[in-house]
Amino acid sequence: SLPGSLSPQLADDLASGDFAGVHPSSKRPLPPPRSIQHPETGEPTSAPPPGAEPPPAAGAPAAGAPAAAAATASPATASPTAEPPKKSEKPPRRKTARPKRPWWVDMFDDDMVRTLDNPKQRDVERETTFVEAALRLQKGAQVLDLACGLGVHAVELASRGYQVVGVDLSPTLLALAKQYNDSRGQSVSFIQGDMRQLNLEGVFDGIYCWGSSFGYFDEQQNMDVLERVAHSLKPGGKLALDLCNRDFVAPRSPNMAWFEKPGCVCMDETRFDFFNSRLVAKRMVMFDNGRSREIEYSIRLYTLHEIGQKLQKAGFKVLEVSGHRAHRGAYFGCESPRIIIVGERNA
Repeated sequence: SLPGSLSPQLADDLASGDFAGVHPSSKRPLPPPRSIQHPETGEPTSAPPPGAEPPPAAGAPAAGAPAAAAATASPATASPTAEPPKKSEKPPRRKTARPKRPWWVDMFDDDMVRTLDNPKQRDVERETTFVEAALRLQKGAQVLDLACGLGVHAVELASRGYQVVGVDLSPTLLALAKQYNDSRGQSVSFIQGDMRQLNLEGVFDGIYCWGSSFGYFDEQQNMDVLERVAHSLKPGGKLALDLCNRDFVAPRSPNMAWFEKPGCVCMDETRFDFFNSRLVAKRMVMFDNGRSREIEYSIRLYTLHEIGQKLQKAGFKVLEVSGHRAHRGAYFGCESPRIIIVGERNA
């Protein structure tokens, strides 16, 4: 079998697990680019309500006027033969706007994917080595890449002899990941699923969530994800979380940055919400065909103390912390741009 291919036992575990709306990415071809859609909302036009009588014709006696007054009216001023009232038309239906999708759905659709960073192979190899060492993996271990995105780390891990599963919500990213996996001749199992619906018990030796992919949801949902991750690990299994360091980001906000990507120019405006401890950002994109899009998003940022407490509450023992992907085990507080924290599931 190919390096990194799934064992029959792992395949059975995945088949018996549960995600909401899970689809193997191999059955989802890369979707074509979509144009921008602008939902139209309009007020109903003025129209009489159903069953309402039309206003009286000019010269006709007002409602409730004595019949004699109408009878004695001169021929010159008498109203013509009254026509039967027309059936009133129904007012047009109000067009209701489609429900707003969560930002993490729009951010990773066909258009916005081109605004994401394109990882360099050299960086991917170094970061995969970091993950491999932080999770204390043995060859052949079963590993989950949670929010795998383009799948570059999952494919690199598979090439080193591990059984790897990648889960992500975006069908666009998963289709690209599948293409990359095929081009490398690997056999990573890519699955479309929501991390909030992860429902596996004791399947993986290691799980990693890389590139600030944790913290999208509210406090309870974020905590629920950590608990589900703990249940998915075997006793003694390891979790590696790669997060932005709240103490590094907050003093450097607000901020604005321009950057170019293939076929578009982007601008990010960011600020820090100190009340909710969330990074709030607005991304504006101008495409080369004249279209533009704007997306607002926010991510919960943690201090080391906060995320350490949450991991302990979810059933982990913290093993190590790093402040940069290039220096495993070194953390310098507010001077470290990242928090890469490794926890071990309690037995």
